[in-house]
Amino acid sequence: MALSPSEWRILRELAELTAAEDPDYVQRLATFGGHEPGEAVLPDRGRGLVPVVAAGALVVLGFAATAVAVAAFEAAGGRRRASSGRFRR
Repeated sequence: MALSPSEWRILRELAELTAAEDPDYVQRLATFGGHEPGEAVLPDRGRGLVPVVAAGALVVLGFAATAVAVAAFEAAGGRRRASSGRFRR
């Protein structure tokens, strides 16, 4: 979504006021520049790593949830219900 000319004017005024009040802050912010809005902040090699790490974390959480469920089942007595025989051959 593009900014209107009046919004750009307001942003420029805020930048000028900030620069006048605290030039050190503006200098520190300038060191973080160098990318276009909407561009990913991660370097190219890190972009492919994020989904792999997320998938790994989900697998680990799944195993942990299963272990907790099994431990809770066994702590509750771990009794199996009698089979109704419906699925026996």
